[in-house]
Amino acid sequence: MRKLVTLLLVLLTLGAYAQDRGGDQKEVIIEKLDEVVVTSGVIDVAKERETPIAVSTISAQEVQLKTGNLEFPEIMNKTPGVYATKQGGGYGDSRISLRGFDQRNTSFLINGQPVNDMENGWVYWSNWAGLTDVASGIQIQRGLGASKLAVPSVGGTVSIFTKSAELEQGGSFYQLMGNDGYSKSTVSYNTGVNDNGWATSFLLTKWSGNGYIYNTSG
Repeated sequence: MRKLVTLLLVLLTLGAYAQDRGGDQKEVIIEKLDEVVVTSGVIDVAKERETPIAVSTISAQEVQLKTGNLEFPEIMNKTPGVYATKQGGGYGDSRISLRGFDQRNTSFLINGQPVNDMENGWVYWSNWAGLTDVASGIQIQRGLGASKLAVPSVGGTVSIFTKSAELEQGGSFYQLMGNDGYSKSTVSYNTGVNDNGWATSFLLTKWSGNGYIYNTSG
């Protein structure tokens, strides 16, 4: 009987201890953490003397100087490792090769967004004819470069950057004429910064021509 009473006392003691432990576990400690912002640098820009890759940069002034009646890929034609041609002769039929690799193995980014066709990797420059008027710079990375995107960039990466909205109000108009009936008219207007801090820029371009390839007639 004494052993039974002793056993019951031990069990009651253990039960009370277990209840106390359970009460301690119910206490929730709340600690407020600082806000965490996760960002990703989509636009891959090689830094001179820092990024270990061969890179060439074409400024906005050089783009305007070299354009004339050329197509956008032909602006990069005198850059080391680049070969561009009009191919079929029609506007938008250009193709470009980088380090001997065609457009299927070269990554083309506009403001960090890939524009290669998802099925065959080709770039249809007829869809981007207006880049010559809005490009603020071109960076050509030869070989596997600093791109963080899963793109076919064995030949290299061509990053194209566009202009932002102008802060001052104003506009412009210019007319360009060339051989083989080439004509291009461009009108632009900038609203400037309004009271809400917004600015908008408009640009309208119309071109026409018969097309031309060197060493051909007609």
